[in-house]
Amino acid sequence: MVESFYWIWIQELFGVGSRRAEQFLSLGISPEDFYNMRENEIRHFGIFNEGEINKIKNTTLTNAKKSQEQAYKLGADIITPDNPMYPVRLKNIYSPPLTLYVKGKMPDVDNNLSIAMVGTRECTNYGKAAAEYITEGLAKAGVVIVSGLAVGIDGICHQTALNCKTKTIAVVGNGIENTYPQTNIDIRNSIINGGGAVITEYKPYTQTMGFNFHMRNRIISALSSGVCVVEAGKKSGTLITAAHALSQDRDVFAVPGSIFEKNSYSSNKLIQQGAKAVTCAEDILEEYLEYKNYILTENIREETENIKNENPQISFNTEIVSCEKKHRKKAPSYLNSIQAAVFNCISEGEKTKEEISVITDIPVEKVLSAITQLEIFGEIKSSNGNKFSV
Repeated sequence: MVESFYWIWIQELFGVGSRRAEQFLSLGISPEDFYNMRENEIRHFGIFNEGEINKIKNTTLTNAKKSQEQAYKLGADIITPDNPMYPVRLKNIYSPPLTLYVKGKMPDVDNNLSIAMVGTRECTNYGKAAAEYITEGLAKAGVVIVSGLAVGIDGICHQTALNCKTKTIAVVGNGIENTYPQTNIDIRNSIINGGGAVITEYKPYTQTMGFNFHMRNRIISALSSGVCVVEAGKKSGTLITAAHALSQDRDVFAVPGSIFEKNSYSSNKLIQQGAKAVTCAEDILEEYLEYKNYILTENIREETENIKNENPQISFNTEIVSCEKKHRKKAPSYLNSIQAAVFNCISEGEKTKEEISVITDIPVEKVLSAITQLEIFGEIKSSNGNKFSV
C-alpha cells in the first residue's frame, strides 16, 4: 500500500463525491505514481481538462499530510482503496470515496449481510416502535446495521443494534472528531467501543454542512445489501439514500404507515413505486438466501412455544418436534414443527393418524391437519384409505 496522504491528496484535489475518483480508479495506477507523472503523461489519459492538469501539478502534499497527521492524532484509521479493509462494494459505485477516516473497527460488509435503516429525524411514536422492532429482529440475526447517526430513526436504530450487541456502522457527514448532533455523542462512543465503526470521507475537523449529508448517503446505501426506509416525509433526505440504493442496484424496503400521517408519505410512495413493504425483520431477511434457514428456525421455535402454551399436555423433547427413533428420510427444512413431527413418524413406516397421535403426543385433529398439508406438499401418500407413508 502507498502512503495514505497520496490518496488524501487526490480526494482533496477532486473534492468529495467527484466522478474523477471513479475515473482515477479505472486507470489502475497508484496515487503516488500519479503524483509523480509529467503533464504530458496525465494529458495522455484523455480524462482531465487543462485546468485540472494545472491544478494536479501545482497542488502539493502539504495539506494531505496535515490531514493524515490529524487523523492519527485523533486515533482514527485511514482506509484507502488499496487497503484490504476497504469494502469492495464501495469500489463499484459512482464516485467512490478514495479515503475513509474510521474510528472503531470496520465490520466486514462484503461477507456479511448489512442493512441500512434510515428515516426522518422527526419520527412519530409509531416510527420509533417500528424502527426498534425491525432493527432488533435484524440484529438478532447477526445483520450489520448501517445508518447516519442523525437524531430520530438513525439514532434509534444504532442504539437498538447496540442493545442487541450487534455491530453497527455510522456514516457521518463531517470530520471524524465532530459529532452531529451532540445529543448522539454517547451513541457514537458506544458504537466505537462496541465493535462497530464511525466513518467519514471528510477530512478531520470538517464542519457539518447540509450538502455533506446528501453526499454521505451514497456511502450508507453502498455499504448495505438493502435500504429500509422506516418513516419519511414528502421532502425527506432519506429519499436520497433510497435513490442511491436504486442506482447502486441495492434492494429498497419501506415500512408502510398511515395515509393520514405526513411522515409516512414517502414510505408509502416508495411502496407504490416498487419497494418491498416490510412489517418485520423476516420480510427483509427472506430476500437473502443465507438467512432463509434462520427465519425457518425462528418460526419453528415460535410456533413450538405457541403450541406448548396452548397444549401443555404435549411433550416436546427438541425445538423441532420429532420421533425418538432413527428416521429413514429426513424431514424437509420448510416444514413447521407439527408437520416435521408427523413426517418423521410416518417415515419409520406407514401408520394411521391415531398411531401417529399416540407416538408423537400430538392431538389427532392437529395430526390430521398436518397430514392434509403434507399430502398437498406431495411429501406423503395415503394407502388403504387410512394409513400414510412417505
